[in-house]
Amino acid sequence: MSSDSAEPPVRIPIDTSSRRWSEGYKEKAIRKTMENPWVPLGTLVTAGALVMAAVRLRQGDSRKFQVWLRFRVAFQAFTIFAILGGLYKYGQGTSRRIRELWSK
Repeated sequence: MSSDSAEPPVRIPIDTSSRRWSEGYKEKAIRKTMENPWVPLGTLVTAGALVMAAVRLRQGDSRKFQVWLRFRVAFQAFTIFAILGGLYKYGQGTSRRIRELWSK
């Protein structure tokens, strides 16, 4: 395939005055948590279930160990769906912002 027939990449205008280019790590973490609070919550309960499973394993309670591992899997699935939902929501807003920038 020759490079002459390739189309140039699409240029997407970037609004450099946006706060996203000037915010620090802490501000970004707070903003992301406010945008989608389910992801940090899901991460915390997943980690909590994993810790509880480790505690039950150390105690030798295999039945409750298995229960906590199942909780961990359920919480992990919840977290993944929260991430996917946030990506879908972000994609909707991004396409709208791109159309607005192109119309200027």
